[in-house]
Amino acid sequence: DPNRLKVGEWVVAIGSPFGFDSTVTAGIVSAKGRSLPQENFVPFIQTDVAINPGNSGGPLFNMRGEVVGINSQIYSRTGGFMGLSFAIPIDVAMEVQSQLRQFGRVARAEKAGVETGDIILKFDGKSVSNSSELPRIVGSTKPGNKATLEVWRKGVSREITVTVGELPEDRVASRSERRGKPPEQAANRLGFAVVDLTAEQKRDLKLGGGVIVEEVRNNRRADVRAGDVITAVTSKGQTTEVKSTEQFNKLLGQLERNTTLTLHVRRGESSLFVTVRGEGAPG
Repeated sequence: DPNRLKVGEWVVAIGSPFGFDSTVTAGIVSAKGRSLPQENFVPFIQTDVAINPGNSGGPLFNMRGEVVGINSQIYSRTGGFMGLSFAIPIDVAMEVQSQLRQFGRVARAEKAGVETGDIILKFDGKSVSNSSELPRIVGSTKPGNKATLEVWRKGVSREITVTVGELPEDRVASRSERRGKPPEQAANRLGFAVVDLTAEQKRDLKLGGGVIVEEVRNNRRADVRAGDVITAVTSKGQTTEVKSTEQFNKLLGQLERNTTLTLHVRRGESSLFVTVRGEGAPG
């Protein structure tokens, strides 16, 4: 049971790094429930066990000889091991194996019928402490199952029953074709440039409006990514839907300097809020 695994506990990996069969390496559990970029559905086990090419797919054992994970990947700036390795918890791996045998594919759960702005406190009795926990909890629920959510909505805690839907293949909004250097626009002062969605993108995303981030120009603007679709802006408690680049830039240009605003963003199949500080109109 991976839930019994403790941080600091010794673990052992067996694999074939660089073709050297049956190589054994050891280390400790550094952290549990790690989320990695583009891997929100897997609560990785982080260890300092030496993992190299050829280890992936090999077992991670505890000191009782039980398989607690499947070695998956490392974090490295050099391409070699740097003390950070990650394993998929064995219960997650077994669930994937079960779905592959039964359906021939993995069906991850997603949409649950909540409203924009809801704060999710619990999902089927499981407390949600931060946003990185929710995809894993929902993802472990089979599509079609009903679940009870406790949400904080407009100052009131309430329970709602939802039917969990299946997460479709990622439909990341494609970046618009380059049309030379984008013109100066109010959004540039936020560290990124936007363009209108094409008719095809609106149809694929089932949106009536919105703008797509074409280029991120400020390295510190890590919370906004190229390909993000901005659908609305909230400032001083007022939310305005974004219809076009012209309207979006006009809206930003009317803001006072150093105004904090919240962008409503579609990123792939996920919806999220990004808070930025606007500089307002030049002058």
